[in-house]
Amino acid sequence: MVHKGILESISSSEWATPVVPVVKRDGSIRLCGDYRCTVNKSVKPYTYPLPTVNEVLSTVAGGKVFSKLDLSQAYLQLPVDDATSRLLTLNTHKGLFRVKRLPFGVSIAVAIFQKKMEEVFAGVDVELQAFLGLLNFYGSFLKRRSDILEPLHKLLQKDVPWEWTAEHEEAYKASKGLLTTDDLLVHYDEKLPLILTSDASSYGLGSVLSHLLPNGKEAPVAYYSRTMTKTERNYSQTDKEALAILAGVKKFHSYLLGRRFRIVTDHRPLLGIFNSTNPIPNITSLK
Repeated sequence: MVHKGILESISSSEWATPVVPVVKRDGSIRLCGDYRCTVNKSVKPYTYPLPTVNEVLSTVAGGKVFSKLDLSQAYLQLPVDDATSRLLTLNTHKGLFRVKRLPFGVSIAVAIFQKKMEEVFAGVDVELQAFLGLLNFYGSFLKRRSDILEPLHKLLQKDVPWEWTAEHEEAYKASKGLLTTDDLLVHYDEKLPLILTSDASSYGLGSVLSHLLPNGKEAPVAYYSRTMTKTERNYSQTDKEALAILAGVKKFHSYLLGRRFRIVTDHRPLLGIFNSTNPIPNITSLK
């Protein structure tokens, strides 16, 4: 790090932070500073709400050129001034080193947690975990994700023995097809009407947020789906359908808040419940 111009040896400093070496997956060492016990105690906290992924995506409507930036050791690309450099000085077994670029900061508790997580996942199929994590990352773009992945998620439950069957193989192949689907999404546009379509099965629920285009066609903006909890699976079908609508509204609240939108459902009993001109009877059946 000295050779790369990230650290510089110094003889003295008003600040000295202990180092926390973190072993990365490839076996190399990431040198971090435990600033929790030094600088963090003295700095004035400044909070700013970072935009969510949905909020960022909602701002790209109308864009024509998009690029992606990926840097190796991204934090270490940002230089700091001399005063900050001395504030971030690290205390090592080889002496003091001032930090000339924005470093990684980590507490001992985080380092221990990372080690524990490696031990926890040592006994499970990490490959399947990683694959499901990839699909979860692209969840907003995948239609019926929870229904298709249900057998794979069940396979990772603690009380389920590991046995790869034809059902799992079929679900795995179908899930890979989700990443190559031609169901293209459109960018969110605050000028276009919104439609929220929700549905529920016996074990999962899902919603699609769509725009009504000027030509009269519907175009999906984002997908959402999840499996139900054990308690939710005991709901009546009407309650499940209502839960799907509620979950969709909560998921896409950043798009729907303050806007008029249309809700679409294929469950006719809900039409009577939500119809403002048709009051619910004083005595209703729970069945």
